[in-house]
Amino acid sequence: MSLLRKLRRKVQNADRGKFTLEQLEPRLLLNADLAVDDFGIDDGLTPPPFLWGDSISLFTDLSNYGDMETGTYGAKIILSPDSNPDPGDYELHVNPSMDSIAAGVTGVAYDTNVTLNNPDSWPDGDYNLIFDAEVTGDANMANNGMGVMIHIGEGGGPPPVPGIDLLVEEFSPDSTGPFGWGEAVNLAADVRNVGDTDSGAFGFDIVFSEDNLLDGADTVLDSFAVTTVGPGQVSINDISVNLPASGTDGENYLFMVIDPANAVTEADESNNDWVIPIEVGSGGPPPVQGIELLPDDFHPNQEGPFNWGDAIDFTANVINIGDTEAGAFTVKVLFSEDDLADAGDTEAYSYQVTSLAGGGTVYEHNFAYTLPASGTDGEYHFIMVVDSENAVTEISEEDNEWVMPFWVGAGGPPPPGGVELLASDLQVTSSGPYIWGGTMDLF
Repeated sequence: MSLLRKLRRKVQNADRGKFTLEQLEPRLLLNADLAVDDFGIDDGLTPPPFLWGDSISLFTDLSNYGDMETGTYGAKIILSPDSNPDPGDYELHVNPSMDSIAAGVTGVAYDTNVTLNNPDSWPDGDYNLIFDAEVTGDANMANNGMGVMIHIGEGGGPPPVPGIDLLVEEFSPDSTGPFGWGEAVNLAADVRNVGDTDSGAFGFDIVFSEDNLLDGADTVLDSFAVTTVGPGQVSINDISVNLPASGTDGENYLFMVIDPANAVTEADESNNDWVIPIEVGSGGPPPVQGIELLPDDFHPNQEGPFNWGDAIDFTANVINIGDTEAGAFTVKVLFSEDDLADAGDTEAYSYQVTSLAGGGTVYEHNFAYTLPASGTDGEYHFIMVVDSENAVTEISEEDNEWVMPFWVGAGGPPPPGGVELLASDLQVTSSGPYIWGGTMDLF
């Protein structure tokens, strides 16, 4: 899976066959925020079918949802055999000096024509046209692109299968491993309906196997629900599953099994599973011996800025990376004027966990909190404290807190005077384990 897929979540637009690139987590907008609101082919000017060498008319609608002007920026239109821009794609159109868009301005039109060149003699088939822009200092680069699938060549693409026919479109991890026992594995698990009929609701399983045969000896790691997939459409599913806590080191297998309950009658029931090999054990992080609790995820589920009296939904998940089940413990969330958990803080919320298995098991929890009705505008902190009463004896008691800075006040935080540079993101994009003197890829 590409780095772009790791950092961004594709969202299918069923009525136009489009996908956008959206950010996974909310954040405050302190800069320009260019967004591609719409992108596609002007069917009135250049209706399909399309052949290599054709000129087609494209439209793009752009907005700036940030609080600063974008400045002049670059944009390009790419032809790609998949939905991820990469060096192997064709650049059909490049504009290095797009006009600046003022803060808060929406619906800016950008129309252009491109020619479907084919310098490498790509075969007829389905391709993606992708509009991709790059703005320096953009608050959310993940919404700077949008794509639309088209068929290029004679015949207009393969006809749909009569009825419903579900198959695996993509099934792959976001890193090559090796993985440790009990480790969470992030997967792309996409389902396509190549039939001409809406599928209705169904599910799919992720199954762990020590061999490449799907049978009763295998373990279902998790099950996922899909509401429906329209004719020719794809359900995009970025999921995470935890591997078993122990097993035989070496090559093992993950199966994706579509509609294991046979809730949907399909034209072909033989194409509903896909298997991939994964390396487990050697080189992956083994579980800590004993109990080791720590915050796994802590963030608001809506975008700020937030004002006094606002009701906010939070995610506050806990993970046990040890190899031993933890008994009952308490998780507290504090509202604090500083980044230290102490007696002067306000308890915003607490919840009980009766037990939590080891091996990387995650306890997921959401809650709502209403900010005080009034206060002094400024930066505050939410502090998540796992096992706040010290009911569980852990390997380390030093990693049980997650401190999250949080601006409260009308209009959001003011911009700093002068120049203020800060890191907006830092992620490791290569897979470990690492050795001293080795190379690590960072984003």
